[in-house]
Amino acid sequence: MQKEILATAEINNIDMRYSSFRLPDKKRTDILLSSIAENGILENLQGVMDGDVFILLDGFKRIQCARKLNIKSLPIESIAEDCAVGIIALLKNSNAKSLHIFEQAKLIEELKNVHMMNVPEIAKRLERSSSWVSIRLVFLKETTPYVKDQVFQDKFPARSAVYTLRQLTRVGHLSPKDVDSFVKAVSGKGLSARDVDFLASAYFKGGDAVKKQIENGELSFAINKMKSIEISHVNLGNNENKILNDLEIIQKYIARLNYKLPNIKSESGQFISMANLLTEGILSKINTFIKVLTAFDQETKSDRDRNKASGTGPA
Repeated sequence: MQKEILATAEINNIDMRYSSFRLPDKKRTDILLSSIAENGILENLQGVMDGDVFILLDGFKRIQCARKLNIKSLPIESIAEDCAVGIIALLKNSNAKSLHIFEQAKLIEELKNVHMMNVPEIAKRLERSSSWVSIRLVFLKETTPYVKDQVFQDKFPARSAVYTLRQLTRVGHLSPKDVDSFVKAVSGKGLSARDVDFLASAYFKGGDAVKKQIENGELSFAINKMKSIEISHVNLGNNENKILNDLEIIQKYIARLNYKLPNIKSESGQFISMANLLTEGILSKINTFIKVLTAFDQETKSDRDRNKASGTGPA
């Protein structure tokens, strides 16, 4: 059902300054294009009037379709007296509008940096907690400019940036350079979010050889390898699963300590005493552990090569 048309605007008089704040979605746009071609625009474009110019806040996919269909006059609805209030109104309705966290974050950043609103004020106006607002600002700050650029160009899945990369970064303390290198290797390849997640796990957990393969564009090989590991993991025994879990934990904490230890500056006597006891205990076991781990690595590689030659194991 079409909403009441309160006003119309010529397409050339619509200000698109906030278009870069919204994520592209080709599939959704294609569906919308077919609908508009058959039924016209059923939802008013929402924004703010600035003199004779309409500043668009919501309806970027509709206007994109209108350009393709050569529609010149569009139904509009002014939702506020200025952009700041309009952004607040859009964010308050974000559950209905399904704004992605990237889009929410960019709009909140606009309120903070351009409209000079602080976090408590934004939270109060949105009827949200200050932590809800802060989480989005921190999320945007922690995401590298390159990753943001690839996401907003629809070259890297937003879901993978939010969940997979964010989780790996927090657990493994990945450097921004490492993250950008991975995203550069897989962006623009038309990969699904699931395949990107497979590749991220391989890239950051699979060692230098797998990392090099991904950087060299051997993506199908890495994806298939990770899928074969996932499938075979289901059939493992309880003890085998426990060993894999322990190895993953060790790998995670080695990466974490490699990042933290060189940067720790503490004058606490209690911390220094406890840290010394723990490091002495670890160092007393490390040589034996390296020997056991090396022997295990060599044995598993030999078993893998034998299984590969006989056709009984994953390639």
